[in-house]
Amino acid sequence: MPVQEQSNERAGDAGAMPAPASPPTGGESTAAPAAAPALPALLPAREVRRIFGRSDRTIRRWIESGVLVPVRLPGCRSLFFRSDDIARLLQVRLADAALARAGAAGAAVRKP
Repeated sequence: MPVQEQSNERAGDAGAMPAPASPPTGGESTAAPAAAPALPALLPAREVRRIFGRSDRTIRRWIESGVLVPVRLPGCRSLFFRSDDIARLLQVRLADAALARAGAAGAAVRKP
């Protein structure tokens, strides 16, 4: 039985790595900007519960009140949420918590 050889050209292109970026010159910084870790496009409800540290019941209340909008996949009973919606809600909740702490700290300092 004859052995077929693969084309090196085709095999080489499929797994080729992109060329590395050129090193910075002059005053350019090599540090990457601080960014939140990338999230998948859709997050399952259990992951959303973990991110916020909330119960399934709380997540369902947020859905009923319109705070969260679920995505249902065909043939799947699970609820999913868009990662950009979760990131936005997380930023709002963190900002609200920071303002509440700042307000509480300011009120404590102002008391005679």
